[in-house]
Amino acid sequence: MRGAEGGTKGHWHKPLGVLELRGQARCKHTDCGPPVRREGARFRARIRARENSNSPSDRPLESFEEHCIMSSFTISKTIHAAPDRVFHALTDFANAPGRIQAIKRLEVVTPGPVRQGTRFRETRIMFKREDTQEMEVVEFDPPRRVVIGGDACGCRFRTEFVVSPSAQPAGAAPRTEVRMTMTSTALTFFARIMSVLMRPMMGMMVKHCAKDLDDLAAFLNAESSGKPDSGE
Repeated sequence: MRGAEGGTKGHWHKPLGVLELRGQARCKHTDCGPPVRREGARFRARIRARENSNSPSDRPLESFEEHCIMSSFTISKTIHAAPDRVFHALTDFANAPGRIQAIKRLEVVTPGPVRQGTRFRETRIMFKREDTQEMEVVEFDPPRRVVIGGDACGCRFRTEFVVSPSAQPAGAAPRTEVRMTMTSTALTFFARIMSVLMRPMMGMMVKHCAKDLDDLAAFLNAESSGKPDSGE
């Protein structure tokens, strides 16, 4: 950190606030001016070590986003329905409040069919509180995969759904495996600090996501049997 006589606005530089760009560490703060060489020394040393190594077994140096990942988890659910039906239910955002109990309201902001770039505003109950976030479909590959992303509270959230047929005996009703991977990445130093404090709540986050998949499965099962889902 430069002093007042250096003319730079004071703030602490930590390894979390350093970007790697072609081996040169730069502070992520736009008002910081020159590269933050001292704080990037560790990263630069690792880059040189990887460049000078001929061992194919060396793990590649992680990107800045990978370095700042706060949490990542994957859950899966087998649903007794065909993959195309499951994918449609996952991406029919306008009707999500009637299928997922935690979602109270959802407004699709982008007109037209769901596609890459579709944005929607979702209000759900999270940790016993209502929370509204705007999200975007960042990848769309029907009927196999959809990725939803959004930024909130200094973090970038990314949720990937992969839909694939599940193995089953010949002649049996179709089944589908849904694999959900949620990753959160700290974009600010404050968010990185908060991630440490929020770790004890990670188990609750996993339960919330698992409940969403359970609700989706219950809806599709009720739809297949011709009975309205009570949501219980």
